[in-house]
Amino acid sequence: MKIINITHTFLAVLISFQVLLWSIGGFFMHYLDFSDLYTNVPAPKIELSKYKLKLSDIEKISRKKYPQAKIISLKLINLLEQPFYLVNTNSLPDKFLINQQGEIVEKLNPLFIRQLAEYHNEKKASPGKIEYLEKSTGNYFSDTPVYRVVFADQQKTEYYFSPQTGDLLAKRKALWFFYNRMWEFHLMKYTTNKTLNKFLLLITAWLSVIVVITGLLKFLWLIGRRFSSDK
Repeated sequence: MKIINITHTFLAVLISFQVLLWSIGGFFMHYLDFSDLYTNVPAPKIELSKYKLKLSDIEKISRKKYPQAKIISLKLINLLEQPFYLVNTNSLPDKFLINQQGEIVEKLNPLFIRQLAEYHNEKKASPGKIEYLEKSTGNYFSDTPVYRVVFADQQKTEYYFSPQTGDLLAKRKALWFFYNRMWEFHLMKYTTNKTLNKFLLLITAWLSVIVVITGLLKFLWLIGRRFSSDK
């Protein structure tokens, strides 16, 4: 019984740290609402009648400016009710847009990004600051240029857009780093190694089982001892 008591107590202390992290993460995620970061407005429908340029026109326009570039793929996209062709090539620039006037758009302008941000923001907060970043660190990591839009709301919501395609790459808030860290602790993502994280989760699960079994044995032993003393 002494071994069971020691095992139960020691393992329970270890498990209590993880339970504490689960609780802290759960409370934090409950009282600070970040749900709007995981919702997106419906994509606008593509009206084919608005796309006037033919594939041969796209090839001519691309080759005229980038003779060495070879088109890998072509996609129809709709940005703020404006039809574009998204062109992917095998050389730099690897992506660019072509509007219906036959103009190549390598980089969307800040005003267009502002309008995109307002379109994607369900709370209709107004963009307070727009920055073009060659590289992004902090709440969102990117080795390629991005637009960062900071909204004038209480939680300082941030949207990150691709300057080439207008894609909304990420949504963040001022407390994102702490929120994300608490979420990772809640899910036991202690490292960037998925295999190691799964191993730690498995170990914690087995330790929890042992704590429960030793606790049950201890309880049964105490009940048995109580009944024997009554006799």
